[in-house]
Amino acid sequence: MEEEIARAGFTTFSSLHPILFLSRHRQSRRRDGSPFVSSPIYMSAAIQSAIGAAVGFAALEALDTVVKPLGYGSSMCPPLGATAVLLFCLAKVSRGSALHSLHHARNAPARRPVSRMSASCRCLQAPASSPFAVLGGYIVSSLVALAVVTFLPPDFWFLAKGLAVSGAIGGMALTGTVHPPGGAYAFLFVAQKLPAQAIPPVLLGAVALIVAQKVVQAVVAATVGPEPKAKTK
Repeated sequence: MEEEIARAGFTTFSSLHPILFLSRHRQSRRRDGSPFVSSPIYMSAAIQSAIGAAVGFAALEALDTVVKPLGYGSSMCPPLGATAVLLFCLAKVSRGSALHSLHHARNAPARRPVSRMSASCRCLQAPASSPFAVLGGYIVSSLVALAVVTFLPPDFWFLAKGLAVSGAIGGMALTGTVHPPGGAYAFLFVAQKLPAQAIPPVLLGAVALIVAQKVVQAVVAATVGPEPKAKTK
């Protein structure tokens, strides 16, 4: 099984990252003696994640040059950095992540055998990384934070950050849009007492990161090829 995983990893990424074959190839082992998946597989996924994040923030910089002159604030919001981690690192962008899940499924104790396709299916996009959760999380969090800034009396302002974060968490949980950076944005919004016009640039920034993620996914899919289909008996 380990040889099959390693062979699939090299076949998958040979056309996309041939430079990886120049690196020294090692097989590390677990404490129980079972080998890890070959390191170039993880390196390829890391390179793809880094390139995707770079593309995303290039799009944010370009968007910022358009939004700032309009007086709506900046799209370069710190929580969008955490959003980029979720979109480009904790979401399926290549077969590398599928092989990563397959490796853990192979080495974890299981009650029944795990096939390659069943393990690959576990690599679907994480709920917090879906476009619905990203946009919904920022919308819910910004509205909750705006309500706290607008309606909370000054005498109770010491409760503002806690109310904003807890309200954002509750709102995201109720609407099914749990996106962790949304809680950070609610905290930032209240801490800086941002106005309502600061919300649209952040939402546009989230959209820009989502579009960048889809572009990276399309490029990787076109380079690597489609995922293997399940065999029907």
